[in-house]
Amino acid sequence: ARASFWSIVALEKTLNHRQEELRKNEENLRSARKRAGAGVASNADANQFELYGMELEQKIKQLNHQADVERNRLAVLLGMNEHKGLTLRTDFPEVNVGKAHE
Repeated sequence: ARASFWSIVALEKTLNHRQEELRKNEENLRSARKRAGAGVASNADANQFELYGMELEQKIKQLNHQADVERNRLAVLLGMNEHKGLTLRTDFPEVNVGKAHE
């Protein structure tokens, strides 16, 4: 069960990272389209951002599927019928790594 939990945590973190990456890519795509529309740049940049956006969307779907499978696995390990009622806390408390107490 512990390995499944940590797999879910890792998948959630990766999923959040990819979603943020997709959001930034969409901003870059809008900027590239504006530049191309103004004649400052070619459509090549916009095409590249579009392709990368599709790749990110595919990765996000795969990560969602993997997380769903792992949640099912964890639910089975915990003796639950399904994972829909399974809520996991995947954030970590902040740790101050400054100087040790003197």
